[in-house]
Amino acid sequence: MPPAKKQVLDEYDVLRDKILRGELHPKQRLVETDLAESLNSNRARIRRVLARLEHDGLVSIERYRGAYVRMVSEDEAMEIFETRGVLEPYLVRQTVARATKADKARLKSLLKEMKEALAKGNPMAVGRSSRKIREEMWRIAGQETIAHVLATLNTKLIRFWYSSVMVPDRAHGIRKELEAAVDAICEGSADRASAAMKRYHQDAMAALKHVIQLRSGGDLA
Repeated sequence: MPPAKKQVLDEYDVLRDKILRGELHPKQRLVETDLAESLNSNRARIRRVLARLEHDGLVSIERYRGAYVRMVSEDEAMEIFETRGVLEPYLVRQTVARATKADKARLKSLLKEMKEALAKGNPMAVGRSSRKIREEMWRIAGQETIAHVLATLNTKLIRFWYSSVMVPDRAHGIRKELEAAVDAICEGSADRASAAMKRYHQDAMAALKHVIQLRSGGDLA
């Protein structure tokens, strides 16, 4: 029994990573028999994995059509960005209240990694570092329910995230606001930390709108 459970987790991780990396494209069908063969598994285990991915919002399963990689619409992406912009400024107040000396040192270390990525001109690495910093803030806050919601929302946004982080000057904005948030956490200022996270998400919304306008061929304001 324990080996079977481990295998399910491995299969889940493999498929989830393929979707997040773009190896499996939006609307691409996920055929149980093909996946079972490629992953050296069986249809029953693959069916359970697909159900988990559906719960994560990465896969849709429809009667007669089967499973396919879910496409998040632009409108839904905007709603998700807006929701994050409400939750994270609230959550970071709890981060300030609970952060220990070790927590603050960890945040500063992650911030240093992000600055190094920016200095190398690697916006994708800046984006990945920003996610690590924010996830560390969630962990410190100790609000597991909100952290789970935020993690699920972030997962749904992956195809928009890759585009928005490449918007000109977005990486610099990420560094500026997260540095302000980390400094505020280290200094014990919940108001400044919350304000920095609000600015972070306002910039994120602006970057997303930029991407959407480019895709639609609209004029950029």
